[in-house]
Amino acid sequence: MCLGERRRLVVPQHVLRNQYKKVLPGILDSVKTYLDVEVTKINEMSWHKFESGLRMAMLEPVESEFCSRTVVHGDTLYVEYEGTLENGKVFDSSANRGTPFGPFVHGKRQIIDGYTETLEGRCLGERWRMTVPPHLAYGDDGVGDDILGGATLTFDVRLVQLNDNLWSQEVKDKKVLGWEEIYKPEVCEEFVGLDDELYIHYDATREDKSKFGSLVDKNPPYGPFSLSGMGTFVPALDHALPGMCLGERRMVVVPPRLGWAGGHHDSIMVEMVLVKINGHEMIEQMFPEGPPKIEL
Repeated sequence: MCLGERRRLVVPQHVLRNQYKKVLPGILDSVKTYLDVEVTKINEMSWHKFESGLRMAMLEPVESEFCSRTVVHGDTLYVEYEGTLENGKVFDSSANRGTPFGPFVHGKRQIIDGYTETLEGRCLGERWRMTVPPHLAYGDDGVGDDILGGATLTFDVRLVQLNDNLWSQEVKDKKVLGWEEIYKPEVCEEFVGLDDELYIHYDATREDKSKFGSLVDKNPPYGPFSLSGMGTFVPALDHALPGMCLGERRMVVVPPRLGWAGGHHDSIMVEMVLVKINGHEMIEQMFPEGPPKIEL
């Protein structure tokens, strides 16, 4: 089976092991069992179905720790593509034209709706194949000699430029998720482990230089939490916490797909300090007092 393929399987009765044999003896001699299956993931490739009717196979995803930014409304984009008809005929491609398609501004209806729907949230360099129904392509009118009215189209697409950033091997190999120590006490008696009860303060700076966090907002520290439990709800911070000692500060780069659940398109720089571990607090009182925060 291939990615996105659906099949109906007939399950032989002699391989079934269920309660029907006990409750209704003989029923399996006359009743056939069918199993509908769909392949939704093969290795890193995945299959997606949109409510609009569009279908997308993500062929070359960018790993979360290597994705520094995702597409949002207003971004200027370039894509490489190949478009095919239902009979397999290639009707257009950037290779034949000798150049990527662009520039176009995402969300400004400068391209068919199928592109707009799949580009939202994409990372630079990602490649996907989308099957676009007529109402998200050229509708009942069609366009040119090849694309007739009511045509369903398939596009193989790669995002090769996002604003000023170009896709390259260097970009592909550059890991975004990371952290560095910016201060560490001379004496460290406890280091963060999976089951420790923790409290942190943090100061986050976004792409547009706006800030948020317990230090900026003068809120109490976030906690209690443990890495073996729910963690901070920000995967990048959970990656950076192990091995920290009380009073240590780390600067963490939080990529969009390893960040806050509410979603953000940019990588966020977070200065994080461990202020309490297993009941032991920092000696210096340099943070807002009050009950701890339970949400970041």
